[in-house]
Amino acid sequence: MTCGDCENFINAIGTLFQSDDFSYATTEDLKGSIYCENPDFIPPMQAEICQNILDVVAIKGVKGLGQVLANQSPQICIANGCTK
Repeated sequence: MTCGDCENFINAIGTLFQSDDFSYATTEDLKGSIYCENPDFIPPMQAEICQNILDVVAIKGVKGLGQVLANQSPQICIANGCTK
């Protein structure tokens, strides 16, 4: 993959992560059976605490990850072997 193609792809993912719809949907997924309600990750008696914490930080966290991806796309692509 060329570095330009890679950066465009990473930037598109970053834009997606920064969108209200995606960050909200991701937060809701994490609050449910994917994470907070999954006993492989969180003990059942801590599920509500997990959900409350995600209510406070998850949307901003997902959007922040999107910003990092967009800002670091050249470095990410080079580190993963893109071609000029």
